[in-house]
Amino acid sequence: MQVGRWTSKDPSGVLGGLNLYGYSYNNPVNYIDLSGSIPILVIFAAKILGGAAVGATIDLGVQWILHKLTSPKCKKFRVSYGSLTLGATLGALGPAVNAIHVWKATRRASELGRKLNYFLGQATGSAHNIDRSLGMLRQLQSIGLHDNPATRNYLTQHLAKTLKNLSTIKRIQKNGRIVRESLLMGPRGGVKFETVWEGSKLITGRLFGAGR
Repeated sequence: MQVGRWTSKDPSGVLGGLNLYGYSYNNPVNYIDLSGSIPILVIFAAKILGGAAVGATIDLGVQWILHKLTSPKCKKFRVSYGSLTLGATLGALGPAVNAIHVWKATRRASELGRKLNYFLGQATGSAHNIDRSLGMLRQLQSIGLHDNPATRNYLTQHLAKTLKNLSTIKRIQKNGRIVRESLLMGPRGGVKFETVWEGSKLITGRLFGAGR
């Protein structure tokens, strides 16, 4: 029997919704998700095509009006396809830019989901990465933060606030990446949370200290 869901957990974690096995926000009519991590709104494609059609139609109308004003006796109407193409391009530009912004935001959310997995003991790859990931999970558990939707949401909000707070900046690395420090509090204490950012993109992070 087909159940219409993924067979493995969503790689972006709860950033894609609390249902870790859902597909495209449970809205396959309007979204597609070929990679399993970045749902794309299908309606954007329709908006882009619609914008192009509207732009071309307006340009064609303007051409026809100008033809009537400048050559009222001439029955033959020649379409300027170059102008028509420009009108279609300009009409599609707005929806296309909007789609790009949404795609980038979704991409960042997916990347953040992978970083949360790293902080919460779910790293893959080398033995060093896995050991370090499990060590951070133990630190988080020691202050009462366990791997669940509430903790992931809390970490997401904490990282967002850290990025916006200029006082968290401690130093700038030679490669231009910014190192930030914040105090991450849990029900049983707190730890120092050091994160490395490249613009608004989270590169990595470390925890220092244990919960009291």
